[in-house]
Amino acid sequence: MRGKFAKSQSAPPDAILKESQEALEESSEQFIAKKISKYDVLKVRVWLEDHFFIFSRFLVSRILTLNKVPPKDSIRIAMDLKKLLVEEEKFDVTQSEMENYLFQIMRAYNYGDSYIRRYQMVSRFYAARAPLLILVAGPPVCGKSTLVTQLADRVNIANVLQTAIVTSVMKKLDPALIEGPFWAYNPEEQAQRYELENNVARKGVHTDVMKCLQEGKALIIEGYQLDPTLYLEQKEDAPRQFRITMSESEDPALQKLKKQLDDLDQSNAVIVPFLLTISEKDHAYIIENWLMSVLPEDVQEQVQKLGNFKQQLKHLLQSFQEVQRHLLEYNDIFTVIPINIQHIDETLSTLHNVILARIEASFINNRIS
Repeated sequence: MRGKFAKSQSAPPDAILKESQEALEESSEQFIAKKISKYDVLKVRVWLEDHFFIFSRFLVSRILTLNKVPPKDSIRIAMDLKKLLVEEEKFDVTQSEMENYLFQIMRAYNYGDSYIRRYQMVSRFYAARAPLLILVAGPPVCGKSTLVTQLADRVNIANVLQTAIVTSVMKKLDPALIEGPFWAYNPEEQAQRYELENNVARKGVHTDVMKCLQEGKALIIEGYQLDPTLYLEQKEDAPRQFRITMSESEDPALQKLKKQLDDLDQSNAVIVPFLLTISEKDHAYIIENWLMSVLPEDVQEQVQKLGNFKQQLKHLLQSFQEVQRHLLEYNDIFTVIPINIQHIDETLSTLHNVILARIEASFINNRIS
């Protein structure tokens, strides 16, 4: 070691730098060789009639996860499928051939006919480019955002819209729209202020809703400003089937937006409205933790006006639970799901199951072919 060190010390700086770069390049090549295999480099084309797409392990694993195959097995099955296609030199396969190989591997992992039928259903749903709009309402500070983030990952939905962010942006564009959050007011004014926030949020999400319906995309909207009467119209003689609309208004701009929605063909849209509820005890626990966290400066200012910590907690709990009571009046529209903060996975599984059931119902009712 001492001899090598002495040699390095006596070598010219350029030689030392060159030697270091060569060592780095060699180690990088070894690292890449280990990390990238032929299964990642070689491409497989999957043909649908006269056009094709490049096989994606990621996409296959995401659809399997949507079909309730655990993420770890989803990744393994997708990798095994790519290996099989490459080793069999199947670089051009039809969609049905690829799926036959996939189903063989799924059965080997003990995911049999029920999983395969569900995979076929979801694949058809994506192929039909049917809009999927999921509304997740619930009282403020109950864990909705965390739950929805995990739900979006499970059901492979990239687009998630939070009404809290929408109203915040709208307020910056026009500060006169909302003068502080509804809970910052006394109980007598809160209902009116809450209604104002709902209307602002509804206007703010319109563009995203239209894009979802027109382009056949999937979208989740979550927040406490989700009064269902501003969004949903239940179809006659079709329980749990809805059209997206807007409430009647004397505002010409809103009348125009409503006409856009009413004229739109929504026959194949799958719309799933959820209401997440929480017990008063659990809600108090989450609000208490929220108050002790680092809040945005404007929120902190509003909170401090409510008094000492005990007064803040009492005021917010009453205000937030009142929103929950209001939303529960629409339990004929919402699928109501209590949040179990001790077992969040159970809540997520229930949400996941309902979404799959609604997609399946769309096929049964011949809305998606």
